[in-house]
Amino acid sequence: MAEQLVQSILEAESQAEQMRRGAAAQGRDTLIEAEAQMKAAYSEKLAAFTAQAQDIAAAAQKETDAACRQAGIQAKEQGEALRQRAEQNMAKAIAFIVERMS
Repeated sequence: MAEQLVQSILEAESQAEQMRRGAAAQGRDTLIEAEAQMKAAYSEKLAAFTAQAQDIAAAAQKETDAACRQAGIQAKEQGEALRQRAEQNMAKAIAFIVERMS
């Protein structure tokens, strides 16, 4: 009888240990799965953020290119206007010198 009681206690302890190990393994699996889901969600958000940042950078580059083209056009126009004024002033100076020498 005592032997059966000891045997029952040992079996109960063995079953409890198996249940504890099973619960621990299940907990680890759940933790690993949750970690994988968290990493996947982070990767998705990072990819979305990166795509959005690239779109913003591309739009900014287009605006910069347009502004540079416009500035180049304006500089060319201003340079042409200055060249024409310089030619006019040179012509006036030559006319003035010719008039004074006559």
